[in-house]
Amino acid sequence: AFVQLRIAGRGLRQLWILFVFPSEIETVGNVVLEAMASGLPVVAMAQGGPRFVADPGRSAILAGNHQAFVDAVRTLVRDEARREAMRKAARRRALEMSWDRIFDDVCGAYATAISVPVDRRRESGEAVVTGAGASRVATGL
Repeated sequence: AFVQLRIAGRGLRQLWILFVFPSEIETVGNVVLEAMASGLPVVAMAQGGPRFVADPGRSAILAGNHQAFVDAVRTLVRDEARREAMRKAARRRALEMSWDRIFDDVCGAYATAISVPVDRRRESGEAVVTGAGASRVATGL
């Protein structure tokens, strides 16, 4: 089908208006990045890999639950101007991504994690992160 579409002179972006990805267990988010590279706005769940490659609010909507996911799809299907803005942002974001950048982000997250003081609570046994970098570590960024 892809070959026939290209022969007809119509790329995927002209036929598809949105990439919808409901997985909650995707580890890397490559399919989201590939869709963005094709210039497709993305609606995905806010868990796993998509939250690390997408640019929420610009190139993608990351939904916290299933109802928010459905609502985001409905909204974007009806809003051509927003899809067009997200399409451009998705392509820009995909072009910014590289293995070097991803590696730098991962190393930065680890550096933040090991530099932030940890207060161990005896009653629950869970580690509580405190200090300036706490929000970055707690959100996985």
